[in-house]
Amino acid sequence: EIINLKCPINRFIKIESSFYGRINGSICSSNDDLQNRNFIGKCEDVNSFNILKNTCDSKQQCLIQVGKYPFRIDSPNCQTITKSLK
Repeated sequence: EIINLKCPINRFIKIESSFYGRINGSICSSNDDLQNRNFIGKCEDVNSFNILKNTCDSKQQCLIQVGKYPFRIDSPNCQTITKSLK
């Protein structure tokens, strides 16, 4: 999925926080999420803030492809868990 961050003319993106991973097991859960529910809340890319800041800060528009490089969660238990970018 591609997310398009876009500001009005003469306005620019400022990334103040971000999270990529899975915090809550009750929203948009799949069967894989339920099987790996012990890892929900432990599946996070701790670099998501730096990734977004370096990619989008000070731009008028920015396209981010979620679920692909550069976002990365190394735990094999998290590979099948549905993730989100906030």
